[in-house]
Amino acid sequence: MGPATPHAPLTAGIPTYGLRHGRYAWAAGTPPILHAFRDWDIFWITAGEATWTLADGRTLVAGRDQFVVLPPFVPAHVSESRRGLTFWFCHIDFRRVPDDAPRDMRGPGVAAQVPLAFSRRDAPGVHRAYRAVAALGQIGALDGANARAPWRLERAVIALAAELALFASARRAPGAVAAPAREIDPRVAAICHRLEESPERAWRVGGLAASVGLSVSRLNALFHAGAGISLKSAIVDARLRRAQRLLLERPETSIRAIAEASGFSSQHFFSRQFRGRFGIAPLAYRRRAAMAPG
Repeated sequence: MGPATPHAPLTAGIPTYGLRHGRYAWAAGTPPILHAFRDWDIFWITAGEATWTLADGRTLVAGRDQFVVLPPFVPAHVSESRRGLTFWFCHIDFRRVPDDAPRDMRGPGVAAQVPLAFSRRDAPGVHRAYRAVAALGQIGALDGANARAPWRLERAVIALAAELALFASARRAPGAVAAPAREIDPRVAAICHRLEESPERAWRVGGLAASVGLSVSRLNALFHAGAGISLKSAIVDARLRRAQRLLLERPETSIRAIAEASGFSSQHFFSRQFRGRFGIAPLAYRRRAAMAPG
């Protein structure tokens, strides 16, 4: 990646697993998806190509065996820029330590400027560590020895954070951009995180506004300014993405049950929203995906 690639200072502290990782296969017709998180999210593209558009208009483009990093509270919309997009995502947080703690407990912090896009060739250690995380499988699907020893995943994610810190500390790129210029409001990011974690819940705009101490009008204004879409649209988007996953993961489950498990009030409303967004009915989408080559 060129010298204009944005950088961000690494958070000081001790890395911890953000409790979210997995593999995502982009479905044809999926509109751009907002990514806005309170922790670090590292993406590894394994097929196709993706483009992340930052709030200030800059873009991060990555293809096979390339990486994109989103720092905390930095929103971006991801879209498929080459068909067949598949990527892994892994969330990493940092536990703060007292200011008087030994220097080596605080980590490199701002001394490590993390490039927001780079390749396997740039960072072979990051690639090796990410492969180790992926080899343990997706959260919620761990089995065998991994299920009996979930700390294996925590250890693998910490190793990934360590490799990212080593890579960032060694670059010393002159003139690097310190960080994306515009950040999302932390309250908006917190709501985005809740929607992504539990889209099936009976979310209401008024309840979400009260939970972060804002009026409905103020939250709607902040959300649209930071995310580029309305909060109501974001709720529907999160539910549709969950439905996409469930249609593929639960081939024997009825469309009505998929709708309910995704937070929709009725099968009819779900089917109408799904067709409007993806241009295909849920059942037809499932059948087409089942017939697609592996």
